Amino acid sequence: MKARFAPGIDLGRGKAPLVLVLFTLILMVGALVWLTRVESRKRYVEVNEIQPQTLADKEIEAARVNPDFSPFDPKTTTWGDVADLDPNGQKLIPREALARAAAVVANFSWARMKLSASTVDPSSKGFHRLDAVRTLGSPAKVRGLPVEVVGRLVATQEIDLFDTYGFKLPDGRTKVMEGVILSRADVHGARIPVKFTLLDPQPYPLPLLGDQVKLQGVFFKLQSLQAREDGPFETGVWILGKRIFKSYVLPAKEEIHLDRLKDLSIPKLAGEASRSIFDDPAIFDVMAEIVRGKGFKDAKVLHFKSGEFKELLEGDPADYRGKVIDFSARVLKVEHHSMAAFFPQYSPGEGGVDDFWITYVTSDGAIPLTVIWLKKPNVELELKDQVHLRAVFYNLWAYHAKKGRVIRAPLLFGLGDIEKVEVAKYTGFDPVVWGILIFSVLIIVLVYLVVRADRKRARMFQDELRAKRRLHRGLNRVAAETLAGSKAGSSDDGASTPGDESSS
Repeated sequence: MKARFAPGIDLGRGKAPLVLVLFTLILMVGALVWLTRVESRKRYVEVNEIQPQTLADKEIEAARVNPDFSPFDPKTTTWGDVADLDPNGQKLIPREALARAAAVVANFSWARMKLSASTVDPSSKGFHRLDAVRTLGSPAKVRGLPVEVVGRLVATQEIDLFDTYGFKLPDGRTKVMEGVILSRADVHGARIPVKFTLLDPQPYPLPLLGDQVKLQGVFFKLQSLQAREDGPFETGVWILGKRIFKSYVLPAKEEIHLDRLKDLSIPKLAGEASRSIFDDPAIFDVMAEIVRGKGFKDAKVLHFKSGEFKELLEGDPADYRGKVIDFSARVLKVEHHSMAAFFPQYSPGEGGVDDFWITYVTSDGAIPLTVIWLKKPNVELELKDQVHLRAVFYNLWAYHAKKGRVIRAPLLFGLGDIEKVEVAKYTGFDPVVWGILIFSVLIIVLVYLVVRADRKRARMFQDELRAKRRLHRGLNRVAAETLAGSKAGSSDDGASTPGDESSS
């Protein structure tokens, strides 16, 4: 049986090494371009500025140009005896006086009250902050004045005016909202419960229980109220409301209580991603302390390195709330917001902060950090700028990111100035690029040696195969010649034997 030898696949001399070398060079050039692509271009941070709402301004302007405009005049002498200072009168409800007062208040628009001069101080206009001490001492002087109350909403309910008090509003409506607000401390440090009956249709969404709100309306009378369901009855005020909406007023120095931070809840990834960062009242204590500029100057500073912010996500955030953290990070995004976008009918200057800025940064490339600044950053930030900053940790919060993702991240308040870390511009190859170059050269040399050895082995194999084939053909030829010679010799021997026998 003949032996068979297979030389394998022959790609052709020089083609395989060329393909491999070209492929390696393409990878090497692509890696170099990727590593050095951003040095000559600058990409600026997208700044989202939310414009303030203008609904209130439009209403005031419409009232100002209305030819039928008339200033608000409550005429409280027609309301009747409400017995403010009588403890028994504070428990009773003067239905006839309430009906007359509600009709007067409902007939005048909120915009007219906003423009009307105060009967106490003609030089001022609009709704004045309720003075609890003055109101409790001389309610008759305050009755019928436009007032506003800032506090926490603790109760709401829908009532029927006709079923509850026996009257209807001038436009025929009977369904209104009632509730109770626990006011913030006034200039005297007094806090009182406030009952409100909201007479106007609400142009804004009704705040939720626990929200800090601003109520604007007309003072009606003193009333014995129960601020909490299981609490005692105490002397409060009753306001015939025009509007109620979420608001904020930073607490004064004596009202700041940073110990409220320990009571903050930790948001979950589901159900709380759309919550506003201002939903927890404790945030105003932190803001007031920062605006005051003294509270955190002597605080102990924690120096966080890259990756240490995982402790805030995996550990107990309560251990770090109110602590000052010093760290370096890379800028991801900057936003500019107006308080009016979050709080309807916001008046510039009333809360202590008109605008705020948010810088989204990351210290380790994995965890985004939200840093709120109550004043404009001292430097212009660009995407991927390296910065060093100091901030107060407030809490974790969840927010919607791109593509519907919900991210839970640390929320901090910036302190002082941002230090921009200048990174030297790239002028040569860094160790990573050198490593890629050396690795690419080694790969090329290795490919060359392997291909050269493979081609040498293939040539040796082919030479050996040809030699074996020549040897095989030579052996076959010799065997054939030998066989032919033996056959010729046997035929000669057979032909000479008969002749010899006959001759003998």
